[in-house]
Amino acid sequence: MILKRPEKRKVIIVMSDGSPADGIGDPFYALESVSKEILSKGLVDLYGLGIMDSNVKYFYPKHKVIGSVSEIEPALVELMGKALS
Repeated sequence: MILKRPEKRKVIIVMSDGSPADGIGDPFYALESVSKEILSKGLVDLYGLGIMDSNVKYFYPKHKVIGSVSEIEPALVELMGKALS
């Protein structure tokens, strides 16, 4: 569990290629609720990376959307730079 890690700063980057789906209930609402709860506690910085899909904007205020899988590496470097600044 990330909260048990000894580092002061904790960052999670979620990569997604579409809408949340689990086949049970309303996964959109569930992910939105979990994201808001994590962010409200301020213990972990959350970033979203949308891969050819912009749904990350609904769940992660700090996000980036890319148009190709070839952009993943530079996008991750950019998000990490933002997280560490």
